[in-house]
Amino acid sequence: MPVTFNKSVRYTILTTLETDFFRYMKFLKLVTVLLFLLLPFSSFAVLVKGRVTDQKGMPLGFATVYVKGTTQGTVSNNEGYYQLDLAAGNYTIVCQFMGYEKHSQAVTVVQEKLLVNFTLLPQNMKLKEVTVNSGGEDPAYAIIRKAIAKRETYLNEVAAQEADVYIKGVLKLLALPEKVMFMKINLTAEDSAELGNGIMYLCESITHIAEQQPGKYKEDVLSARESGNSNGFGFNSPSMVKVNFYENLMRVANVHPRGIVSPISESALHYYKYKLEGSFYEDGQLINKILVTPKRKFEPLFQGGYINIVENSWRIHSVNMILTSESQISYIDTLRIEQVHVPVTTDKWRVKNQVFHMKASIMGISFGGDFVSVYSNYNLQPSFGKNYFDATMLSYQTGANKKSINYWDSIRPVPLNVEEKDDYVKKDSLEKHRSSPAYLDSMDRLINKFDVSSVIAGDHFYYRKSKFGFNTPGIFQMVNFNSVEGINIRLPLYFSKKYGDVPNNNYNELSFAPQARYGISNTHLQTKGTVAYTHNRGRFFKLKFSGGRWVYQYYNENPVNELYNLYYTLVQKNNYLKLYEAWFAKASGEVQIARGLQAGAEVSWQDRRSLDNTNDFSFAKKDKELSPNYPTDLLQQPMQSHQALLGTLSLSFNPGQKIIRYPNRNVYIPSKWPVFTLAYTKGIYGIAGSDVDYDKWKLTIKDNIKLRLLGNSSYQVSVGGFLNRNKVFVPDYTHFYGNQFALAIPYLTGFQLAPYYKYSNTESFYATLNFEHHFDGLLTNKIPGIRKLNWQLVAGTNAFYVNSKNNYAEVFAGIENIAGVLRIDGIAGYQGLTGKPQVGIRIGFSMNGGVSFNSGGNVED
Repeated sequence: MPVTFNKSVRYTILTTLETDFFRYMKFLKLVTVLLFLLLPFSSFAVLVKGRVTDQKGMPLGFATVYVKGTTQGTVSNNEGYYQLDLAAGNYTIVCQFMGYEKHSQAVTVVQEKLLVNFTLLPQNMKLKEVTVNSGGEDPAYAIIRKAIAKRETYLNEVAAQEADVYIKGVLKLLALPEKVMFMKINLTAEDSAELGNGIMYLCESITHIAEQQPGKYKEDVLSARESGNSNGFGFNSPSMVKVNFYENLMRVANVHPRGIVSPISESALHYYKYKLEGSFYEDGQLINKILVTPKRKFEPLFQGGYINIVENSWRIHSVNMILTSESQISYIDTLRIEQVHVPVTTDKWRVKNQVFHMKASIMGISFGGDFVSVYSNYNLQPSFGKNYFDATMLSYQTGANKKSINYWDSIRPVPLNVEEKDDYVKKDSLEKHRSSPAYLDSMDRLINKFDVSSVIAGDHFYYRKSKFGFNTPGIFQMVNFNSVEGINIRLPLYFSKKYGDVPNNNYNELSFAPQARYGISNTHLQTKGTVAYTHNRGRFFKLKFSGGRWVYQYYNENPVNELYNLYYTLVQKNNYLKLYEAWFAKASGEVQIARGLQAGAEVSWQDRRSLDNTNDFSFAKKDKELSPNYPTDLLQQPMQSHQALLGTLSLSFNPGQKIIRYPNRNVYIPSKWPVFTLAYTKGIYGIAGSDVDYDKWKLTIKDNIKLRLLGNSSYQVSVGGFLNRNKVFVPDYTHFYGNQFALAIPYLTGFQLAPYYKYSNTESFYATLNFEHHFDGLLTNKIPGIRKLNWQLVAGTNAFYVNSKNNYAEVFAGIENIAGVLRIDGIAGYQGLTGKPQVGIRIGFSMNGGVSFNSGGNVED
């Protein structure tokens, strides 16, 4: 059915593409902005402005313009225009652009605007007179070797520094297909007018950065502006896109998990080819222009570009390098990085400006843009206080996103072009219109329509004015079949009310989830309700209360997906789903105690009763019998009725967490250290009729280890057991997360070929290990055909040990990133570590390094 871009779709295109679309596409991390903080401008400052062009009058966008002898400067916009605020006095203004001769102009600044244009000429390249013997190497190699020898010196030459950074980021819609996800797109004249010049995202930011070796870093955002989002802060973390060509393995905006090999890394000669294209003089120094090309494709390498090296000092003068899909980068098609280095002191150079030029596409929607960063006011001998570098890695000053237009016009070093000026005006006006009650009401009526997709897949309805939302189930959530209930009909509902700043994720939420479930075969009606309150302002905490009568899997973590079990029951007559019924009440809470430390508590009561199979319908052979509705590996007959009162305490600790401080909330960032979680459960005997009496504990350690060029490893290790087991029923056993379906369960918590209840126990000690390594293109980039598809190898092992008679191990290897999300593994499982292995195939999904989606089913929730 053709989709017309009426008001409803206009909301989707303009709000989603222009603002939320960028956030939704996490793969655009590479364009996380670099920020800039200018010293408060003097009331006597004079605006020096002009344009940078070539000899034919064509604009030179992103040319470097700065005051000689200082780090005060700017970059021209994409139309070649620049501007500087200078106090009255005499200056020499320098303009340079890669591939052109540097030009300087002496100016006298008085109390009025000053126009200074630059016309740059192509560099007069001269090739050194060298003798190259037959079979000899290009002169560029000798230069690169000297640059490599000095690499570590320049990497560590500054022990501490601070600087101001300005960033302007622009993303534009380049092409829109006729269809997206099989739906035809019809743009109305009104839609086309609102999309206008196609700018999807525009932001500016000003920040002060400070760093000290080894590894200390801090950012303070003074101001941030995002077109069409007055509450937004943009993407203001320079650390995420920090590019240092003196590092052996460069992290370039996280576009490659293994990192990108620098053209002057210690091992660069193994990866790149070099050609000296010529040399030129600049300020009396000879600069060597070297063409860099990769020796092999489909490696984490730049696919071409130039690096300019200063003769004798062998430091970087400037770079212009490009990454493409043949670099096996994620998220984008091409990324070109330009950097210009200038002397800050007589013997130390720093990055003056950096520009990212990128293009990407998803589902046929093509977009691209430029993110320009300008560094100024370097201080290479800062005096930081003893506790200056604390847990805060990034902070936003109060009112950072509330600066006036006059402020931005007076402070920005890179002028806006006409399109950008129009975009601010159009989208700021549009935002005011869209925030009006009348508009919110009309849009909510259009967006919150119940249609065919709502019936099939379920739907979410949200009313922005009242901040009220609710979910309705789809047909596959409402109807299922199993051997206990036969056809069972369910009605899961969800209602929520939010309080606070929803667009900026600074709100509290109250929710209510009533559910009903009726089995036609066993005629049992199950009902329950859950009330939850989440406090997300300041210190996080959550409270949840639930109760009713419901069905549970014997392993309450619900390892068996009910939809998958439907297929296996109807086609193979295997009912892996083992259910019991219970009246229950539960109260739980979790709270953030301190940075990196969270605590949880839960008290639950269940009146448990066994259930029997009441329906044996299947398309399989009629003479095959269903297994009983209880774990036959653990029970010889149905579980006896009993009551259980349980109390659980847990602590989770991730040492070294960092903080991003917004004016109204804090966000905690996981550290490089493992996450430690300790849980203790007490089966309380004699209270509220409880029949259970036991104590058990569990300690879990999990982490992700980046091995750079070798890939990325993840592991989870757990130990635990029963301290006493006076009276324990099957639901309270130690269970292992098994899987008997062809679809994979999470690799870091489960055992892909292990039967569901075969290894459950009440022993005093057990240990588990889940480990997988994502090669991230290593090895597969050597295989023709496979490397073009960007398929990647993954391998690992899962194992647990209880005692000499109860242990299991499996090894697996597979291919992930198939079509971007699919993963297929071959697995060999060993029961008791001896004998013939069980083999199988598991199909799963992976995103961003092979995180498998949970295919387990949740009966309770």
